[in-house]
Amino acid sequence: MSELMKELDRRIEAAWMVEPQDVRRMLSHNADSGRNFGQWVYSYMDMSQLQEVLYQYYKICLGGNADLATMKAVATSAMNNVAANSRSSKMEDLMSVLYRASSAANGAKDLEELAALLRKVQRYINVMFYAIDLALPWADMCKAYNELMKNFVSPAREGAIDVSDQ
Repeated sequence: MSELMKELDRRIEAAWMVEPQDVRRMLSHNADSGRNFGQWVYSYMDMSQLQEVLYQYYKICLGGNADLATMKAVATSAMNNVAANSRSSKMEDLMSVLYRASSAANGAKDLEELAALLRKVQRYINVMFYAIDLALPWADMCKAYNELMKNFVSPAREGAIDVSDQ
């Protein structure tokens, strides 16, 4: 596990300085067909969710009153799910790190060791979330969204009456 922890330290430090290659690959996946926006959205959501979940699992492990087998099961499930999604968005480094972290989590000897690993993985996911966030053209997206929604009324809402208006 110590080699993985060192690798995570290196990846975290590097990602603050230079955009990770995974983000470049994710952004270009399906770009030629104009269908890459979904890659951004789902990768962004996966990173957001996983960083929050892993932090909660880390805090539970720190409390010391959790069952080690249960914590391993929920943590590896969360990491494996995002790893599988990362494959489809071409974030291959992330996929590899998460699968290896999942394997390391299964080998944790106690809650303290598991907590240390989860915190390190959570920090890595946090920096990946930040890198994806920086890559999104938020101003242009908001402008396009506001223009699209200016006169939009969902067919399900047409003619609807808000009971709070009565």
